Amino acid sequence: MKKKMPILILAGTCLAANLCLTACHQQNAVFVGTVVEVSENSLLIEPLEGEEETRSSDRITLGMSKMEDLELTEGDVVEITYNGIILESYPAQLDEVYSVELVEE
Repeated sequence: MKKKMPILILAGTCLAANLCLTACHQQNAVFVGTVVEVSENSLLIEPLEGEEETRSSDRITLGMSKMEDLELTEGDVVEITYNGIILESYPAQLDEVYSVELVEE
């Protein structure tokens, strides 16, 4: 029994850590921003004042894969849903974008 106890404790710790990491990565984040620049493959977004993302960067770039049906222009306001991870570069980048929706033209 004494030999099995450390293995059970280690297994329980690993399971708890895995559940915590999974829960952390499943929380979506949403912010609203203004389109600053539209290029062929990406968008440059400026988060609106008061958005949490402004603590990381004043400009965020994201790929166009989730926006194929949207015809966005400079000045459009969009709502972006992503996995909550911001890559620290300049301009900042979002790890995984789930959706981009036009809020206001």
